[in-house]
Amino acid sequence: MTDHTAHIENELEYASKSKIVAYTLWFGLFGCGAHRMYLGRVFSGLVQLALFVTWMGAMILAPFYFALMDPPAASSADAPTGLWAAALISVAILVVWIVWAVIDAFFIPRWVRNDTDQKRTAIEARYRA
Repeated sequence: MTDHTAHIENELEYASKSKIVAYTLWFGLFGCGAHRMYLGRVFSGLVQLALFVTWMGAMILAPFYFALMDPPAASSADAPTGLWAAALISVAILVVWIVWAVIDAFFIPRWVRNDTDQKRTAIEARYRA
């Protein structure tokens, strides 16, 4: 097995994910899920991206909705309630999204290590065969 160790390590160097790339994606596209998708967690990365897009959509569209709302048709009590509801939903999405993204920063090294270990096992199995 030792005669293949150099080949295994060389192959592993090119096949493994990089912590630097993962952290760059995490920091550069904060919370958009790109770092998760890079590390093979595509579904949760897409969920994180959906949270971001939903929040951004709410922030962009809410002012237009309230600006276009027909003031005579809406009672004065309805407009503030709708505005508060939109604001609370937007803040809730934002808090979940930020907390999830910050927690991810602590998990990136573990995910990279797990990916490397899985690839090492697969490469070693190929050399054993």
